[in-house]
Amino acid sequence: MEGNLLAKKHIILCGMADNLGKFVIPLRSIHLPNFNPIVILHTKKPTEKQWSLISLFPEIYFVKGTGMSKNDLVKANI
Repeated sequence: MEGNLLAKKHIILCGMADNLGKFVIPLRSIHLPNFNPIVILHTKKPTEKQWSLISLFPEIYFVKGTGMSKNDLVKANI
């Protein structure tokens, strides 16, 4: 994701869901023809447990920031 080279049509999750797996799994279904990148925009990194679960899936990124900041939204390539 360096230099905002994210693919177009990515999905932004502003904030942290309690169970990221339930958010990610349907978006990585084998029945989908392709996967849109998922960007998690949050003030804190996911826990090791959360990241170990979701990092198994392709095209998942983390950007430190908040959806309330224009600069952070730009970092997430919105």
